[in-house]
Amino acid sequence: MLLKKLSALLSVSIIILFSFSGCGLYDTSSSETLTSDGKPVKADKDDNSWQKNIGKITLGDTPAVTGQGISVKDNIILISQGGDFEVSGTLTNGMIHVYTGEKVRLTLNNAHITNENGPAIFFERSKRSFISTKKDTVNSLTDGTTYSYDAKATLFSNDTLEFQGSGTLEVTGNFKHAIASDDDILADSGAIIIKSAKTDGFHANDNITVNNAEIDVAALDDGMNSEGDILIGGGKLTVSAGDDGIHAATVLKITAGEINIKKSFEGLEGKASLHIDGGTLDIHAEDDALNAGVDLVINNGTIFADCNGDGIDSNGSITINGGTSVVYSGNNANGPLDTGKTDGRFTVNGGTILALGGKDTIKTDDNSKQYSMWIKTAFSENNIISIFEDQKEILSFKPIKSAALAFLSLDKLKKNNNYIIYSGGTHSGTLANSVFGKGDYTKGTELGKVVMSEKTVTIGS
Repeated sequence: MLLKKLSALLSVSIIILFSFSGCGLYDTSSSETLTSDGKPVKADKDDNSWQKNIGKITLGDTPAVTGQGISVKDNIILISQGGDFEVSGTLTNGMIHVYTGEKVRLTLNNAHITNENGPAIFFERSKRSFISTKKDTVNSLTDGTTYSYDAKATLFSNDTLEFQGSGTLEVTGNFKHAIASDDDILADSGAIIIKSAKTDGFHANDNITVNNAEIDVAALDDGMNSEGDILIGGGKLTVSAGDDGIHAATVLKITAGEINIKKSFEGLEGKASLHIDGGTLDIHAEDDALNAGVDLVINNGTIFADCNGDGIDSNGSITINGGTSVVYSGNNANGPLDTGKTDGRFTVNGGTILALGGKDTIKTDDNSKQYSMWIKTAFSENNIISIFEDQKEILSFKPIKSAALAFLSLDKLKKNNNYIIYSGGTHSGTLANSVFGKGDYTKGTELGKVVMSEKTVTIGS
């Protein structure tokens, strides 16, 4: 009797299992191999069989398609099998919808897609999503103000989204984000222009990596926002944002590239850490220019910042080991440099730092390898300030706005040497980020003298 009950129960279980195996928006069971416990078999990492399915999507009033696992219904191009598809033409009200367990690449060749009721391209399901733009082409994606699909952006992927190619992609985000992924976003090459985004220009639930892409973003919220890390290792990034220029929920790391934050509330923010190892940065912000939650480290690179809040701000520590940092903060902010008030340390081991602003000064850590000075005086816009070691000019600059104090640190400051600060006068050198290059300084008024008797000295009051 027990054997009969178990047999009957097993039969019912098998029926239920097969009944539910076909559930979902699309039946993809035929494209997946399952193990004995019902889990998908992991494909070989080097399996490129999906690339053998080559097809074309020609957009228009009646879209035409070639390739396996691709169909058209009511101006919706459905891709249900992995493949490499070239897209061209114009679709005035429709989208490309990907739903497969395999990799899919869409190569845009002068393709223009507008969808009044949702995203322009929706990778609802794919093992990896690729967008490639052909050389010398301009492509565009535009979404609607309301969606009838569970998507978050004009170009949206539930899985990793990677950009390739050498053409141009223009994206307009009328509903929410312009480009988003529930996984990672990788921008390896090509030009991406976010013409406007109602919220974030780029948004990833995991990490964002930018290598050699040229990106221009206009967004009402963050220009680039990640729930994980952001790594910028090259390329060119221009941002106009209503909130943060670049925001990482964990670590924001910049190793190379050119970054221009033209407009933002906070320029660069890493909620855990902000590390700058290289690159050229030009940052404009209404609040803080650089902000870190725990530690802010500058190892190299060239930084110029103009903001109304703190210039370089960390809720924990600041460490500067190299590079050139020129920062102008607000007179009513905490200061041009700001660390956590309880245990935040400010360590200077190298580099050239010029930071002007108002209100508070902070002390460099005694273990710092480089000497520094605070200059307290009324700095006026365009009034030259020059620092001399005895009769030798070591640095001259022309402030871009008024300030109450300035921090200066560079390798030319030496222990027990005498320094004189001058105000006014003229200079024959050329300006770069408000600092004079080679040239001669005609002395103005002497502000004061100081001996470098400690790691950080103060002149003025």
